[in-house]
Amino acid sequence: TCETKITFDSAQWKSVSREAIDICTQLLTKKPEERLTIDKLLAHPGLKSFHHSSCVIYKQKTVFKP
Repeated sequence: TCETKITFDSAQWKSVSREAIDICTQLLTKKPEERLTIDKLLAHPGLKSFHHSSCVIYKQKTVFKP
């Protein structure tokens, strides 16, 4: 198997918080069962500290039904 390490070293990521980078890393995990769930995402300190009046997060358990 091919393993790729994701890095956030470029100039575009310099102003991004460690918490936000942690969220990205956990969402980009190769194995779906190890990825951040919506419940864990909503409880993540990086998201909990984000306050914006025009930002609305919809929590939906079923996104797609085949």
